[in-house]
Amino acid sequence: MRRATLITLGVAALFATGAILIGRSWLDQQAASASTRGLTTVVVSARALKFGDTIGATDVREVRWPAESIPQGAFHTISEVRIGAEQRQALQDIAVNEPLVAAHITGAGQRAILSAVVAPGMRAFAIRVDDVVGVGGFVLPNDRVDVVLVRAEDGHAYNNNDFRSDLLLQNIRVLGIDQEANADQNTPRVARAVTLEVTAEQAQILGLAAQAGSLRLALRNQAGGETENTRTITMRDLRNMAGAPAPETHAQPRRRVSTGGGQAVVIVRGDARDVTHVSQ
Repeated sequence: MRRATLITLGVAALFATGAILIGRSWLDQQAASASTRGLTTVVVSARALKFGDTIGATDVREVRWPAESIPQGAFHTISEVRIGAEQRQALQDIAVNEPLVAAHITGAGQRAILSAVVAPGMRAFAIRVDDVVGVGGFVLPNDRVDVVLVRAEDGHAYNNNDFRSDLLLQNIRVLGIDQEANADQNTPRVARAVTLEVTAEQAQILGLAAQAGSLRLALRNQAGGETENTRTITMRDLRNMAGAPAPETHAQPRRRVSTGGGQAVVIVRGDARDVTHVSQ
């Protein structure tokens, strides 16, 4: 009787252990399934890429990525990137493990040139700059700027009161500095030309403005922001802002000439003249 009881208990323990193991395995499978549910494959950069870098087979890899947060234009397989004879190049800096998207790399077999960076329907327009116009060299590719025109009233500036300032364009993207479109610069430098991304109409505006006066760039926050309603600023506005009083005009003192209350007789002897006043 005692032996049968022990056997029964042993069999029960064995079944209990098996049930625990089976249950744990099932839970592990469910957890693994839950962890992979909603994931898909995307291609990410395996190293830091800079503008113009050729994307080779060792520069990318496939990873699992949440399906709801995949960026638009992402690649799902390395074969879509077409590594091989028709390689692509980076159009901007791409960080390690950052998903590759079509807008950030060239088409298959294309080179990383400025025209590949210009958005569809937009134009690249260059303006001449110096250390003042270019915001001291702090303007870099992919920055956002406003374009200010300083010009003379009616095309003529007779004095400092005849100048005016207009905000022509707002929130304009910078495509390149001089002949570079790479934003990876550690120190500011003075450029000779800044290339802006504008519409066809904005390109016409800039072309005329460059002939009418002097163009200035105002660097915006990296987030860009909304455009503002502005007005023309004149020298009169500056005086009013500073609270400077209008210049006073003083009458010139008049010089009185006394005739002595009588008549004057002028006697000329050679080069000498004598004036004699005769009382009435």
